[in-house]
Amino acid sequence: MNKVTVRLTSWAILGVLLAATTGCGYILYPERRTEPLSDTLDVSAVVYDCLWLLPGIVPGVVALIVDGTNNTWYYSEEELAQKGWTDQQSRRVVPRGAEMQIRLHGPAPEDATVALRLLAPDGTVLADSTTASEPLTDVQALSLTVPDDARTTDATLVLEVNGRRQVAWNVEIVE
Repeated sequence: MNKVTVRLTSWAILGVLLAATTGCGYILYPERRTEPLSDTLDVSAVVYDCLWLLPGIVPGVVALIVDGTNNTWYYSEEELAQKGWTDQQSRRVVPRGAEMQIRLHGPAPEDATVALRLLAPDGTVLADSTTASEPLTDVQALSLTVPDDARTTDATLVLEVNGRRQVAWNVEIVE
């Protein structure tokens, strides 16, 4: 082969590897490993993982397994909120006295405190459920009961980890 063909081939291989590497969700989106994830699939991350199949079966399968097991194929709630694709601002209707339950997926860090709070518009805590995380558990559930004597109809349900707000939902309390 002549030098031009070798250089073009080298650049083409480098371009394919660069495109495949930039698509690895585990590397590109480290926040998706720790932040709450949505159910919305990031198709570009899956496509780029599949591009790893071009250099060989092993790199492609490894990329798919790594991103699949770490769920980095899915947008985080924060990413969706920034894109305006989330329905976090829609109202959820909850009757007084009802029990609300939130399921958390994925292992939590050790020594984390997870809190679920129902807040009135003025910031007053109407109900609170706080627990220590279970680091070896993949699915954890937090429950909270809406007080029967809640005087407001508008509230915000907040999920916090170590005092930092992760997700919030607008709630309408009804009879």
